[in-house]
Amino acid sequence: MLACCAGVPLALRIAAARLAGRTGWTLAALADRLDDERHRLDELTLGDLAVRTAFHTSYRNLPGTSPAPAPAPAGTGPRTGEAGAPGQACAARAFRLLGLFPSTRITAHATAALLDLPLRPTERLLDTLVEAHLVEPDGPHHYRLHDLLRAHAAELAHHEDTAAQRRAACTRLAGWYLHACHQAQAAMNIFHPDVDVSGFVRSEPTLVFVSHDGALAWLDAEQPNLPAVTRLATDLDLGPLIWLLRRCVLNYQLLRALWHDLIGMSELAAAAARAHGATEVLPGLLSTLSLPHARLGRFDHAVELCQEAFEIAGRLGQTRDAAYSATVLADALANSGRFAEAEPWYQRGIELYRSSEVPHELGKALNNMAWAYLEVSRPREAVALAAEAIDLARATGDRQGVAAALDTLGMAYRALGRLDDALAALGESVQDYTDTDSYYLGADALDHYADTLAGAHRHEDAHKAWAQAATWFDTTDAPRAATIRAKARQTADHETVTVQANTPDSE
Repeated sequence: MLACCAGVPLALRIAAARLAGRTGWTLAALADRLDDERHRLDELTLGDLAVRTAFHTSYRNLPGTSPAPAPAPAGTGPRTGEAGAPGQACAARAFRLLGLFPSTRITAHATAALLDLPLRPTERLLDTLVEAHLVEPDGPHHYRLHDLLRAHAAELAHHEDTAAQRRAACTRLAGWYLHACHQAQAAMNIFHPDVDVSGFVRSEPTLVFVSHDGALAWLDAEQPNLPAVTRLATDLDLGPLIWLLRRCVLNYQLLRALWHDLIGMSELAAAAARAHGATEVLPGLLSTLSLPHARLGRFDHAVELCQEAFEIAGRLGQTRDAAYSATVLADALANSGRFAEAEPWYQRGIELYRSSEVPHELGKALNNMAWAYLEVSRPREAVALAAEAIDLARATGDRQGVAAALDTLGMAYRALGRLDDALAALGESVQDYTDTDSYYLGADALDHYADTLAGAHRHEDAHKAWAQAATWFDTTDAPRAATIRAKARQTADHETVTVQANTPDSE
């Protein structure tokens, strides 16, 4: 109930008075009534007291408004008011359109896109709203509109702005997020997404990311908004924008292990693709949808999704998509302990990649199969596949691909008892990850390197490597970072460290 009232004293007072005046009500019952955002302001009314009226007084004191009564309770229909033309620098219009934003925390840049205004005038309007206590500052360039104010602003927008104006504002916002996420993912220099967003107007102001860290920080700050904007785009039936937005945040969500966000956005994207008859994008959507399900242990569902993706890709003659779905299907089977079923799917995916001439993706598939061989104690076969993957990655200039395959090769050498070769390969892997600022990807390789150093009785070097790995894991996997630090503490006393349970045994 406290959350529904957003901590507003008047709202809490009304809720408490209503609860006290109805002996048959429980706190849970009132909380259920308040949980429906569409009618929350209606519930927070008691006699002459109304949260809506209090908010409306502040709104009507804004520049650019004309005297008018507060909007009627939900469901009583719109009335005519001052809509405010697109681009008009009007604080009242700004407040109304902020109610259309699908979350509670927004940046000045996103607000500018929503209002169709340059950044500086937008910031001045936001300052006006802050002074009127209708918006709260929430860090540099960020503002917060709590749920009750957002509900009131949305009511005003539906009463005073036309449906066309509301749709245009939300479409600008969704398009701005699409381009911003595309820019951020490109700046992260990870997995090199091949996404064309040129078919959608780039709403100003444009964001520019000069580094991986800056892009990642922006995505972290926007993380709760990304699924919400996808739902908004779905409500607007924006079709391709929905699945392109999901693609532009895919690698970020994989990096941060945001499995539930990825599932929600992918399901909306797949539904939109089906509704728009865009069957050609379904194989990629369904295959990537399988990834979070597999990570959550839902292997059977992951396999079903990949099988559907493979069947659609085959029917449409999409060799590259068929290869990807076969490889992801093999990964799901292998990770669920069904390697005998996985092996032919790996082989099928690799064969399809060879025929489609995409060496970058072929190298990834070879490396995935090599790691699967390690998991079933077949390191000699892993060596051959990892070596080919390294050659392909080097030929295409993919240093992250080289680093990943070197990690696999090093672990295969270690399983064969070739510690010097293992340390050389793993050390080179770590260096490649370091040189490309890919700490988020290289943390595992650094952990493997430290494990191997400890196995070679080089405890001081292992301690340093684990200490570094822990700092790399801090940004992506805090529990893993704690485990790594425990290993580092053990080696500080030159104790023997147990190698990770998932490391393949020597042949």
